Amino acid sequence: SIGSRAFLSISLEILFFDSKGDLWIGTWGNGLFRYNTGTGQYIHIKPEGYQDHPIFTSGNISDIVEASDKSLWISSWGQGLCRISPDQQSVSIYEHDNNNRHSLNDNRIKDIEFDDRGYLWIGMEESGLDRFELQTERFEHFFTGLQTSDLFDGVSVYSIFIDDESLLWLGFRNDGVRMFPLEPDYFEHYYDKSNPNYMVSSLADDNEGLWMGVRGGIEYLDYRTKKQHRINLPNAETPLGLHMINEHELVIGTHLGSVLSLDTRTEKFTDHTFFPSPDDRQNKVNCFY
Repeated sequence: SIGSRAFLSISLEILFFDSKGDLWIGTWGNGLFRYNTGTGQYIHIKPEGYQDHPIFTSGNISDIVEASDKSLWISSWGQGLCRISPDQQSVSIYEHDNNNRHSLNDNRIKDIEFDDRGYLWIGMEESGLDRFELQTERFEHFFTGLQTSDLFDGVSVYSIFIDDESLLWLGFRNDGVRMFPLEPDYFEHYYDKSNPNYMVSSLADDNEGLWMGVRGGIEYLDYRTKKQHRINLPNAETPLGLHMINEHELVIGTHLGSVLSLDTRTEKFTDHTFFPSPDDRQNKVNCFY
């Protein structure tokens, strides 16, 4: 028992012990309290300069987490996101701004969680998921524009959990649970920005890079340098099947029935086509075994 009758009429929403041992109490409709477990005293948090901000006067506190720098992050339903510095002398408020697409997507926050890389993930009511980068103070938005039910306008992320294998688990209001990997650079997008019809029809790996079949040729992506290199096919044929038959030889099947091999060291092609005349080629070659 905290020992104050003031809490008898207050709805407590979240309890959180910080690294100093203090208990932070988030209420529904009465803002934020801190309880000193050593002295037994508590205070209603109303920082200087923010005494009248609704997150502290009448805030619906939904979650409290501590960052690696010992700052506290407090989320609310309707009043946005708040950061309290480790010395509790400075406060930052983050709210939705219609004129800033990198601002918080919605002030109605249901849950927040830090990952191992220091990103803050934010689940919101009908506005999906945000990821906040502390260094740039930019919010990146996910699931915006989606709709899971005719009854609601958008996706609501109600709960967030990150497990020991860096998997992000999200609990949705109407769509169950989904899991997403959070490994660094899990997804990378490689494409030819100058080509609006950049179709990749086949892939093959040689342990040092990736061969890609594209319209009229093949491209090689070096895993180490991340650079791409293009080699045009004879007659501008499009490769449908690629297969590494040894360390330096790539075999290629095309949409016109050609079978080619490429010496990856010299970039020289050898033609192994079964049908010498294009008129006899009725089959596309799209796989090898």
